[in-house]
Amino acid sequence: MAGSLIKLDEKIASNDGSITLGGTNWDSTYDVYMVKGNNINLDTDGSLLFIRTAIDGTEQTTANYDKAAKLLKADTTFGNIAVVNDTFWYLDMILGTGTQEQANFVSYLFNWNNSSEYSFITMESSFINSSAVLQGYQGGGVYTVAEAHNSIKFYPNSGNIASGKFTLYGLKK
Repeated sequence: MAGSLIKLDEKIASNDGSITLGGTNWDSTYDVYMVKGNNINLDTDGSLLFIRTAIDGTEQTTANYDKAAKLLKADTTFGNIAVVNDTFWYLDMILGTGTQEQANFVSYLFNWNNSSEYSFITMESSFINSSAVLQGYQGGGVYTVAEAHNSIKFYPNSGNIASGKFTLYGLKK
């Protein structure tokens, strides 16, 4: 399947309050999109990376974000996560300022261009958390409003995204 991922947008974080992919770089000819985050570091201990849908870069802030996931932990048993009617999704990556603390993730976006359907996302990550423990996260979410989106926004619940690379791809049929 060489050539199936077409790079549409890429941002390198450097002490940014948020990262938005898409907008003017969005190509609505794809049914599925992939977003990759590499070597993500946050500048505030115990911070989470939040995600929102967006239209032309304007994030959707309504309480219509539902999600469910498994949190896999190297030091103890797994955790279950289920949230309804939140104002964001999050990749349960509790990060901090230690040099070893970083995260990587892959998400797939579905129905983003379809104004008659809910947009939904898969979320998969691995990270060294703020307690220096390896963890993994596997789940998904749905934005329960039927509208088209052409952007995705990432931001920490506290502080800034110190560093990392965020890349948006269209998945060629």
